[in-house]
Amino acid sequence: MEVPRLLREVCSSLFKRPATLQYPLEKRSPPPGYRGVHRHVAERCIGCGLCAIDCPTGAIEMVMYPEAKRKLPVVHLERCIFCYQCAESCPYDAFSPTEFFELAVQLGTPEEERLVVAHPQGSVEPLKERPKPKPPLPRPPAKGAKQGGEKG
Repeated sequence: MEVPRLLREVCSSLFKRPATLQYPLEKRSPPPGYRGVHRHVAERCIGCGLCAIDCPTGAIEMVMYPEAKRKLPVVHLERCIFCYQCAESCPYDAFSPTEFFELAVQLGTPEEERLVVAHPQGSVEPLKERPKPKPPLPRPPAKGAKQGGEKG
């Protein structure tokens, strides 16, 4: 391309509306049928585990909740492909779709706002304090090593 032709192209583009949506400044609602983050209604869940069994990526883990007196599914969103097989498998419609899709954290967001706890009932609350790392497990003694009480 020639420089004058390129310059003309640039100048004409300066006075036109942008061809793309200026996200995140301009937000658009998702189209009908969009598969966003799941909503899990714990009151409907019987803890059968069909959702965890049928999940193709293994993103659902059944966790015992003493206050509910049964196991409830926990969805690991980092593994989920939003196929909604869990919603299809659930005989009691405990999983339902939402239009929520903004899972990314914006740069510059304070850490207090990024650390949240998502409950199986669908509520989200800020994390009170950062979890402490678990100590490493003790190593088993090497083969042939003497135990503490043995005399050799």
